[in-house]
Amino acid sequence: MKSFLKEGKLEAPMIASILQKEKPNQVEQFKIPQNRISKYFPKGTPKKKMEDTIVSALEMYQKRQRNKDMER
Repeated sequence: MKSFLKEGKLEAPMIASILQKEKPNQVEQFKIPQNRISKYFPKGTPKKKMEDTIVSALEMYQKRQRNKDMER
């Protein structure tokens, strides 16, 4: 906004547009306490690896559920 202000281009519609954009710190987060999931991973596993593994497991679970629903 500072650069637009310096250029004289800062107007109400532009301000509204900037304020409506989703900021990285405004993305909704879902947190699971590490003590609840650490028993499923080797000690020292990086958090990113844990997250990727959990997402992969959920994707497999979802596919399995869809296959069960199709069998019915």
